[in-house]
Amino acid sequence: MADFDKGISIIIPVYNAEKYIHKCMESLFAQTFKKNLEYIFVLDKNSTDSSEKILDNETKNIPNVKILKPKDNSGAGYNRNTAIEHVSKDYIGFCDADDWLDSDFFERLYDYSQIYNADIAVGCTSVVDEQTQAEFSKEEFPFSIEYTPGKVFQKLKWNTVWDKIYRTKLIKENKEIRFAENIMHEDNIFLINAVYKANKIITVPGSYYYWRKYPESVSMISTESEKYRNDAYIAFNEILDSLENMDIPAIEKICIIKQTMPWAVEGFKTSETAHEYLKDRIQKIVGTHFAY
Repeated sequence: MADFDKGISIIIPVYNAEKYIHKCMESLFAQTFKKNLEYIFVLDKNSTDSSEKILDNETKNIPNVKILKPKDNSGAGYNRNTAIEHVSKDYIGFCDADDWLDSDFFERLYDYSQIYNADIAVGCTSVVDEQTQAEFSKEEFPFSIEYTPGKVFQKLKWNTVWDKIYRTKLIKENKEIRFAENIMHEDNIFLINAVYKANKIITVPGSYYYWRKYPESVSMISTESEKYRNDAYIAFNEILDSLENMDIPAIEKICIIKQTMPWAVEGFKTSETAHEYLKDRIQKIVGTHFAY
């Protein structure tokens, strides 16, 4: 496998983001680590607003920018997987087009990852209400080094990919570390497999990724919708598939399952048959240790 340049390839999927993408790009291009950053924007083929025009105009004079416009599929999972094939730096980061970051976010994560030779560095997250601009939930850890999946998942509040960076060779050498496509919760399977395969994971305090919450956001889709429940069922089954093949203690697998339950529980509601099937799968994977 070819060597990668020092730095971070940041993958940004873009879909109907005209209202928010300027702030996102502003924060990305203001990063203190910008000489070592590569920006890979992936425009979804179903985007219908002015996102493409904004992207083309505002990146003209920015070095190290790639704009991918795939025509054969769509969705955040597919677009991120496509971008992974185009990275050139030794770490990969993610940012959603409607979010933004502190100016030193990527520099801090990269510096810590170099000092401690970490496969994954976890930053801080603040959830911001779009209407009030209030920060209503924050996640920050003191510095730590972890080696087992369960201990990592005990700490996480959200199974998100964009508040972290990942060693590129870790991703490239393990094809199971990819995003689910055509469903919601696409990033959970990526994160779980990445954490399992990583040799060392560090948490880095002091700099934030800002996750914007607004009514039109995909992450705000009603949990009562048929799509949400069906996607939760599919995504959780993929996670259980991975857990079956993981050589870790049952207690570690339980931590991962509990971390996904806030959304995965909706998959149990698709039908009584689905409920019993998922319940049986969990019991087979972790045994009697798991109290459902």
